[in-house]
Formats: sequence, structure tokens, C-alpha cells
Amino acid sequence: MRIILSLFLVFSLFSCTNNQSLEISFIAKTSNPEKVFITSPSEYIEIKLDEFGMASKEVKFDKSCIATVLCGDASFNIFLSDKRDISIVIEEVDGKFDFSVKCDDGGINDYLINDIKKSKSTLYSNYKLTEKEFFSKVSKRIKAEEEAAQKLQFPNDFKLLNIERIKYDALYSSSIYPLLHSYATGNEEYLPTKDYFSFVNKYYKEKPELFGLLSYISYMDNIAVSIANKSNIDWGSRAFTLNSLSYVNDSINNKSLKEILTTKRVKYFIKSSGIKNSEEILKFFNRNVHKSIYRNEIQSIIEEWKKLGKGKPAYPFTCKDINGKEVSIDMLGGKYSYICVWTSWCAPCNDEMPIFQKLRNEFADKNIQFICISCDQSKLMWKHKVLSDKLGGLQLHFGGDEKFLEKYIIYSIPRFILLDKDTNIIDAHALKPSDDGIRELLNSL
Repeated sequence: MRIILSLFLVFSLFSCTNNQSLEISFIAKTSNPEKVFITSPSEYIEIKLDEFGMASKEVKFDKSCIATVLCGDASFNIFLSDKRDISIVIEEVDGKFDFSVKCDDGGINDYLINDIKKSKSTLYSNYKLTEKEFFSKVSKRIKAEEEAAQKLQFPNDFKLLNIERIKYDALYSSSIYPLLHSYATGNEEYLPTKDYFSFVNKYYKEKPELFGLLSYISYMDNIAVSIANKSNIDWGSRAFTLNSLSYVNDSINNKSLKEILTTKRVKYFIKSSGIKNSEEILKFFNRNVHKSIYRNEIQSIIEEWKKLGKGKPAYPFTCKDINGKEVSIDMLGGKYSYICVWTSWCAPCNDEMPIFQKLRNEFADKNIQFICISCDQSKLMWKHKVLSDKLGGLQLHFGGDEKFLEKYIIYSIPRFILLDKDTNIIDAHALKPSDDGIRELLNSL
């Protein structure tokens, strides 16, 4: 699902000799995806699959490196070494992409594929730990995994890169600790201490050889965000984003990394918050990012938002209510619709839901219907939440409709959408129930 923590395509294009190469071939035994991406320290490639789900591409690079293959919402690492061609098979297992690799490299890429399949995600309960306790766990994990990696019978050039990969895979959890600690403990006033920044700053370093690693890029982005906003906890605000962009611009020397991180942060803001009030952020982007590949990426998102402009017809969807009855968008006509897109496990959603329900009661006499569309993967969890919390209004489940998420650019939740009586869009990124002005807006309908 493309929500909250959806994966970002990392691009790295800087001057190098690219004197090594190999051939990568793909076979997709599934109707999706139509294309895959490869990002390495020296090149970003989009590879379109033919009607049979096949493709091959020569990949050039300066020296042996770890790259990332991105396929839909899935990703995995591969090791690129001169003349060692790679064959990748993509299959769909239980609704998720699965990968296998063939390469005459002594088992390196088999190791990387198997390693990514191991569950190493940090337990949510661990984010309740104090900073000291949390960092102790992270450090122990890094030490144990590095010691195991040192014993692998692989060439030293791979072993050195692999240890860096392992380190930043583990460190990623520390980069999102401030946000998740706040959610896990319910302490919305928590701010990272000096000890937190002392720990994470040790690894906030420019390493061009790691620009093909998603975990490294995500770590650098998240730490820049935390340092730039030490006293600002509103991750989605324009001020928060501008602070982050300014810090990246001032603190990062490598031009390629600066453009990667700037694009990543602008993309997050535009996808999460839309194009309203984005003028200053886009001016910053246009002033500091010049590579066409980044500019095209942002422009394509802007064009998608324009399709959701005021007066545009809402994208049609059909959901099921808690009793399994189908409800289509056509059935919503005749009343204004204030829609909440949410999940039962989302802390910010659960913060907004009581206020949403209060608004529903306040405006019961108005020609407004209050609708919740859940994106829970588990319908049981959704039903339990609705029934246990006695949530009113029209409660619907999206039924796994990825097109719904894509067309409405549901990149983070909760998300609120306001439709008119003809199911045309009034605001595809409407005010939240907790926002100032929401009552004035609903009263104006």
C-alpha cells in the first residue's frame, strides 16, 4: 500500500568514468509491473518490460557497487561487478512481488536476495523505549550483524560495502525514532535530546559509494529533517519542509546528494499536502535542482494534482460497508460529502476520528454526509475498530483498490476529501477536523 511510509525512487547522476558494465535481464511472471528501475551510485535507469514481461539492459558503472532494484512498492539490493551479468525473475506470491537472481558471482546476489527476505523490521513496541535503551538495541544489532558479515567468504570490495549496507539498514529505525516514539508513547510533546543528535550525527556523512542504497538516502533525509526542526513536530507543515530544505542546502556539499535529498523532501510534501501553498517550496526546488530527471518527477506529481482540482469530477470508486453492501460514488450524489481516508492502526487518524464524529453530530441537520473509507489490509481489524469505538457515519472499506489510492494521491493518512452534491471535487486535500476553519467551511456549504 502506498501510505505514509511508501518507498521513494532515489536518483544519482554525477560525473564518473562508467568504465565497467554488465547486462541485466528481467523476466516478470506477472501482469505487473510494466517497468522496473535500477538506481546505483552513478546511474538511474528506467527499464520498460515488453508484452511478455521481459527486458534486458546494459548497466554501466565506475566500480563495483551495491545498487537497488525497484519494482512497484518492492525493492531489493544487487551487487554490480564488471562483466558479471545478472538475470532477475519477478513473480507474485500472495499479492507481493518475489524475486530470484542468477549471477556467476560466487553467491553474492543470492545472499543479498535472501537477506532482504529476512524480517528485520523494528518492533513497534521498541519505539516506547527511552533514547538510551533504543540506541543500545540498534548498536547491538549493528555489531552482531557486522561480525556475521565479516565471516562471509566474499571478496573484500563487496564485504566493505555490505557492512555499510547492514549498518544503514539498522540505523534507519533510529532516524524515524522521534516520530514513532511520539506515537508509541502518546507523548506528542516529545522532542529529541542532545544525546539523540549526538548518536545520529556520527553517521550523517556524505558517502557517494552508498547513493544507490535506499536505507542510506532515507537515513540522511530523516536526520536532516530532525536536525532542521528540533522544536517543530509538525512533519507535514510548509515551515517544517522549508526548514528541512534549507538545512540540506547548507549542510550537504555533494551536489548529487543535495539534489537527491531536495527532490525527496519536495516530493514528500507535494504528494502528502498537494499543491496548495506550495509556491515557496517549488521556488526553492527550481532554484536548487537542475537535473531534468528530478524536475520531471515533481512536475508529473503536480499534473496529477491538477486533475483533482476544484470542479473536476471525482474519480469513481466502489467500496463495501460494514455489512458487505456495495456503495459507489454515484450513490453519494444529492449531498455534500466530507470523506475521511484512514486506517484503524494510524495514530494521527485516531486523533482526528473523535473530532470527525463530533462534527458529524454538530452538522447532522446540514446536507452533509460524513464518510470514512478505511485502507486497512485487515477487514477484521477495521470492523473491530468501527464496532468497538461505535463510529457513526457511513463506514466503508476500500477493498484493496490500489487505483483509488493512486488516483486520489493517498500518500499519507489521514486524508480528507470534500465533494459537492454532484460528486465533483471541492477540495481533494480538505481541512482536517482539527484544523481552524473547518466549521466555517462546512457551514458555508
